[in-house]
Amino acid sequence: MLFHDDFYKAFDALSRGLWSGARQPAHRLEFAGPSLNLYEHDDHYMAELAVPGAKPESLEVTVEDGVLTIAGERPAPEMAEGEKLSRRERGFGAFSRKIRLGREVNRDAVSADYEHGILNVTLPKAEEAKPRKIAIEVRG
Repeated sequence: MLFHDDFYKAFDALSRGLWSGARQPAHRLEFAGPSLNLYEHDDHYMAELAVPGAKPESLEVTVEDGVLTIAGERPAPEMAEGEKLSRRERGFGAFSRKIRLGREVNRDAVSADYEHGILNVTLPKAEEAKPRKIAIEVRG
């Protein structure tokens, strides 16, 4: 686990240009997509995606074969004439995120809502994927 954490810290530092002390030009950073949290409950998953500035009509949510796909676009910031972006840490542009859920979901009951730049997707688990309590028969 320690290696995993150190790897991601190192990758983050490298992508920001901190190792060399150089500032990373705004045009050289790639938009990896919005950050996402995925929660699992006994009867459903909840995906929470940060997409500030995205218009809800630009977002598309699909579920197929246990894979949640969220695609959309975050617009580039508006800049005044003569203004230029010297550092960019907030991504913009088109994105697509695919998340394997590991269990089948009830595709007909998936719902999504958008509030204050957060897209929440509720994915109820299919009946066969939900935990099932087994009754114990007592003999003698």
